[in-house]
Amino acid sequence: MRPLTLLAVLALAGFAFAQGDEVPPELANLQGKIASFVPAEAPAGSTVTAKVEFEIPQGWHIYGMTRGTSGVPTAFTVVSGPFKVGAGVKEPTPKEHYEKYENGVEEKFPYHTGTVVFEVPLEVKADAVAGETAVELSVHYMMCTDAMCLDETDLKVAGKVKILAASGHGVGGDPVDPKKAKLEGRILSVEPAEAKMGDTVIAKVELKASQGWHFYGLKQGTSGVPTVFKSTAGPFQVGEGVKEPKPQHFSTVYGNGVKEEYDFHEPSAVFEVPLLVTGEAKPGEAPFELTAHYMLCSDVCLQPADLKIAGRMRIAAGGVAKPPTPGVTDGASNAPPKKGESPKKDGFVAFIIAAIGTGLVMLITPCVFPMIPITISFFTKQSGGGRRGSVVLAGAYGLGIMVSYTAIGVIVSAVLGLAGANQFAQNGWVNAVITSMFVIFAFSLFGWFELALPGFITDRLSAQGKSGIIGALLLGLTFAITAFTCGAPFLGTLILLSVQGDWTWAIFGFIALSGTLAVPFFLLGLFPQLLKKMPRSGGWLNSVKVVMGFVELAAACKFLANADVYWNWNFVSRSGVLAVWTGCGFAAALYILNLFRLENDDPAPHLSVPRMLWGVVFLSISAFTASGLAGRHLGIVEAFLPLPEEKPWVWEMTGGAAKQEELSGYSETLAAAKEQRKPAFLEFTAFS
Repeated sequence: MRPLTLLAVLALAGFAFAQGDEVPPELANLQGKIASFVPAEAPAGSTVTAKVEFEIPQGWHIYGMTRGTSGVPTAFTVVSGPFKVGAGVKEPTPKEHYEKYENGVEEKFPYHTGTVVFEVPLEVKADAVAGETAVELSVHYMMCTDAMCLDETDLKVAGKVKILAASGHGVGGDPVDPKKAKLEGRILSVEPAEAKMGDTVIAKVELKASQGWHFYGLKQGTSGVPTVFKSTAGPFQVGEGVKEPKPQHFSTVYGNGVKEEYDFHEPSAVFEVPLLVTGEAKPGEAPFELTAHYMLCSDVCLQPADLKIAGRMRIAAGGVAKPPTPGVTDGASNAPPKKGESPKKDGFVAFIIAAIGTGLVMLITPCVFPMIPITISFFTKQSGGGRRGSVVLAGAYGLGIMVSYTAIGVIVSAVLGLAGANQFAQNGWVNAVITSMFVIFAFSLFGWFELALPGFITDRLSAQGKSGIIGALLLGLTFAITAFTCGAPFLGTLILLSVQGDWTWAIFGFIALSGTLAVPFFLLGLFPQLLKKMPRSGGWLNSVKVVMGFVELAAACKFLANADVYWNWNFVSRSGVLAVWTGCGFAAALYILNLFRLENDDPAPHLSVPRMLWGVVFLSISAFTASGLAGRHLGIVEAFLPLPEEKPWVWEMTGGAAKQEELSGYSETLAAAKEQRKPAFLEFTAFS
């Protein structure tokens, strides 16, 4: 009977254990495995997520990833493989333990029981070799029950993930030099080889990039320029539904949380481009030409470019031309239109509100601010005429701004196209003229001479009582030209409408934008007339004009630097601009503090509190710009300064001290970045 009794006891013990008793310490083992990788394959330089699954013994727990008052948090490291654990390891919501003991001590910590899955981001190293690659992770953990804890230890889990060729690093060698990199294309076939008017044929187009370079797929990613096909010659129109082979996919999340992802092809791909035979087709051999708009990239990206590819097919007699597909334009049919692509999508009111918002933003640009002292100076010099005369002059000024700005915008759009605003703003002659105007305005504000129309014009206009109005209109034209140079980055939508032929919307948009700019300056035009009526306004108002003259000189340097970049003079340097700004600020401070006077000033009065405070403001500005001469980075102000150096450089922190190492050029910089496994920041400057 004893054997039977022993078996019964063991059976009862097994039943009790199955019902929830904790596993004894000698049998308590944490089981783990990598359940899957998401995505299952990824290029070097991207990120994959390893889903690590744990089976925790009955009655035991492991700690969460956040440290509590006791226990050891679970942590992951890479033991082998070209990977690194990235930021943002995710765990399922842990349970929370909390207990307060009689002595007042509190114990709390997060923990997991049963089956749990952690999501571990793994950054694939840039030099990872393409192919099936093993990865081994080490999990550092501590396992406990309510009564005891085992020693903290490590558990290794392994898996395999497929690594694709790295973006920008082709299989079989280093990338071709950027100067020699190119995209080649050819038409492999046209099916069917013969078609009638109204039929659709499929052209198989092969694109092949130089070694180590890639081009983007049809879908717009977070970066890069998608490949687009367009018919540029022949009786054909690119139809909807261009097909591409399955592209490679790049995806990564940077340390600041920004995600970058895009599709690309490397080194070649064959696209299927549908071509609709249009009503212009005539029977016989029909040559045609397709243009592929693309961008080539490796470690760097080249400018977007167009590749022309020629082919031919036979057109048969007969057929009926089909009307164009509504909403589809040739070359823009790779993907369905996205919401917001058309400026007219959200309606006229929303469009006008957007134009007004753009005008408000432009009011704080550096091109608009210097017009304030010029406006004050012009209107304080105008003769009387009463309130009505002041309103008429200010209205003429505002009207001059609106008409001139709208006219410039429409003309630039019509003549120069989509890039017109930028070309206008970057032009060296435009910036040189604005520089000259600001210098002339500055000396006029100093009282060296008076600005006026030529005598023969003034006499004729004065006889008609229109000299002031014409002057206000010309000042409005000056304002429009100056403001347009800073407005170029904001004018894309308006210029796009103009180029597409939507002139009504474009003109109303320019009017709304320029009207927003004009309203504050219309009010400013009324303001000096009120100042002139104040008792003894001449002395301090002249002081304001002199100080604003220094502001005009400082602003002139910005436009001179733009012209310098455009013509590649290398004459205007960052230090030179900062020296002028510092000098103007210091001179303005000395003037405000009555340390020197100009010929049109009244005798030096006592120093009032407001003058003293304004002197402190300008001295502070001078000290700030002077610190830039000593090498200090001036933050957002650097955007308006020429580049400080021509050579690339790297910073190396050693014991809290920064060491700057100069490099001779792009190739050496890239080599140093690869050797040190650091990102290379390529800083470049566009004109103005």
